[in-house]
Amino acid sequence: MLSSTGSGGMEALLVNVLNPKDKVLSIINGKFGERWADMAEAFGAQVIRHNVAWGSALDLNDLQKLMTEHPDIKIVLSQACETSTATINPIQQMAKIISNTEALFLVDAITALGAYNIAMDEWKIDGIVGGSQKAFMLPTGMSFISFSEKAWKKIKTAT
Repeated sequence: MLSSTGSGGMEALLVNVLNPKDKVLSIINGKFGERWADMAEAFGAQVIRHNVAWGSALDLNDLQKLMTEHPDIKIVLSQACETSTATINPIQQMAKIISNTEALFLVDAITALGAYNIAMDEWKIDGIVGGSQKAFMLPTGMSFISFSEKAWKKIKTAT
């Protein structure tokens, strides 16, 4: 638990596993996808911005193609539900594709966590962030983050 907004939780999730110059794929289908891509760039990552029409979910074929074309991707960023458009991404299927690589899958679930089932361990999500002000119906100013065992290994070497 962190005393920060959801965006602070997104930043904490990212910086704990990121090294400067890491290649990061950011799925952008709304304002918060843009925010995470901007954060990664601010911390020195080489960001691949995959823009999806706002209001549309990620096409899994696009993800598979990007992961194949860029085998050196270290982190994939996505929203479970893009707050600005209420668009739900297929994160369970995304995690299945990403877990077959060395990349970590970080999920902004600020809107989704507590609203619908997200089985982090079972789906092989490597990092997740939630926020107090959405489905938990608490005052803003608290975020929650969690890391997988795969992510904890990366934390030990992240600078």
